[in-house]
Amino acid sequence: MRGVRRCPSWASFGLRGVCLVGALGLMGLVGPGSVRAQAPEEVTEDDDGEEMPDLSPDGLPQAPVDSTAGERVTPTEDAEPTDQAEGEIESDDLDDLPDPIEPGSVPTPRPAGEAPLPEIPAEPEADGEQTLPGQARNLTEEERTRRGLLWIPRIVFAPVRFSLWLVTRPIIALAKLNRKYQLINRFMSLFVSDDGTYGLIPSAFVETGFGLNGGLRAYHRNLFGKGESISARIGFGGFYNQRYQLSLSSGNRSSHVTVEAGVRYVVRRADRFFGVGTGDREDPYDTDLPLSVYDSDQAVRSRYRRKTLLGELALRFPMADRIWLRLSNTWVWSRFDTGDLGQRDPWINQAYEANQLVGFFQPQTNTRTELRLVVDRRRQGTTYMPPSLPSEGAWFQVWGGWQQGVRQDPSQFGRVGADVDGFINLYEHDRVLRLRARFEAVVGHKENIPFDGWALLEGPDMLRGFSRQRFRSRYSGLGTVEYRYPIAPSFAGYLFTDVGIAANHWEQAHPRDWHFGYGGGLMMFSKTAFVARIQVAASREGIYFNLRFAPANDPSDVL
Repeated sequence: MRGVRRCPSWASFGLRGVCLVGALGLMGLVGPGSVRAQAPEEVTEDDDGEEMPDLSPDGLPQAPVDSTAGERVTPTEDAEPTDQAEGEIESDDLDDLPDPIEPGSVPTPRPAGEAPLPEIPAEPEADGEQTLPGQARNLTEEERTRRGLLWIPRIVFAPVRFSLWLVTRPIIALAKLNRKYQLINRFMSLFVSDDGTYGLIPSAFVETGFGLNGGLRAYHRNLFGKGESISARIGFGGFYNQRYQLSLSSGNRSSHVTVEAGVRYVVRRADRFFGVGTGDREDPYDTDLPLSVYDSDQAVRSRYRRKTLLGELALRFPMADRIWLRLSNTWVWSRFDTGDLGQRDPWINQAYEANQLVGFFQPQTNTRTELRLVVDRRRQGTTYMPPSLPSEGAWFQVWGGWQQGVRQDPSQFGRVGADVDGFINLYEHDRVLRLRARFEAVVGHKENIPFDGWALLEGPDMLRGFSRQRFRSRYSGLGTVEYRYPIAPSFAGYLFTDVGIAANHWEQAHPRDWHFGYGGGLMMFSKTAFVARIQVAASREGIYFNLRFAPANDPSDVL
């Protein structure tokens, strides 16, 4: 009828839906295992004559399927070409590729003009099955015998290896604990201020033959804002049976001079005396005593007691950057005595001629005047190592002085010396080679030199591997080679060799006057200070152990 709009039939929509469902069902017959090829879209028509592409199960156009062969039909020449990715291989081109070469086979010759394919080497035949990791193949009987003989040195050195493992276990465990809990830094934070200007620090020293010394050290490096410093120390036991010390410095109050003052009182009950010279050490019970103090071929260890009160006033004149001249005058009062019998070592007046012990039987009162030039070019090139452990540069000092007795003190002699201590950075400022040379001489008549005033060469800081106060002589020299290397954060190890000479007559020095010591140790430190040191040194006279727990910032307090 005219004027009435024709509405679409609901039946037509239903028919279209049925056809679409049927088409999707037919397409579902094509499984994922069929070969997909890039082919032109096959076009069909729906009920309304619209073109519809043949869709794959995933909704993409696909090539028509040949129902008889079950494979995709190759597109005809009339079909529109499809875009193909560059470098993509057609499925039909797979037939043109050569068959893979089997291992060990001879490849088929290629046509002329084409590059030959590389040969795949044949897998070598194994001499039996490799049942153990690292088992060698193709070994002859002689080679197997040689490898078996390697167990001999392993067995021989097993005790050494186990000893090293046993010694290093506590060190490694301590390093791991410190790395996990920052023990050293936490300890330093308990006793030192955040900026390091003041602190109250415990100290401890253990040394072979002297036992344990424990104490406290308090300091402040910036009292009134100009670098003024004060330091106090107290200790009991060990080498210093009693020790009290106070030091003051004016800091940077004046750019022309720094005033330093100090006072110290010590009581030592186990000082040692081996004579003046380099006699071979003997057992006192196998030696005819008493011995001559000077130039004896034999030396025995004897002991004596002393009390010393010392007061010092010094002026330090800066000359250039880290170069200064120091003039000091020291007043010294000392008294010596012996104790009762009942110990292994004899007293000094039993082991040596008493009339040759200058200054022993009366109190000593003398003054010492000294002029010292110091050049300090040491520095640490990293921020994770403290300044007290330098990695490069050198320390040089030369000095000369005179000691004059007062009243009954016979002291009247001079002393000169030089010391150079160099550091070479080998790698990353934590592998450091240290070279040191030191010389000291005493000038005067032996009748005017007290028995304790001779040039001293001793352990554990100079000639390591020997007892403290081991050599006294008119001339002494020292050479040191030391290598420091990292072990873990805040831990470093070091190995050293020391050679020293002590002689009363330089022109008549004998090979026996040369002495060698060697050993190693472990250092513990924070980023700002040296904390502790464990050292083992050896020589022909024995093995000496030294432990030092005394946090310090100045290299002169450590090295």
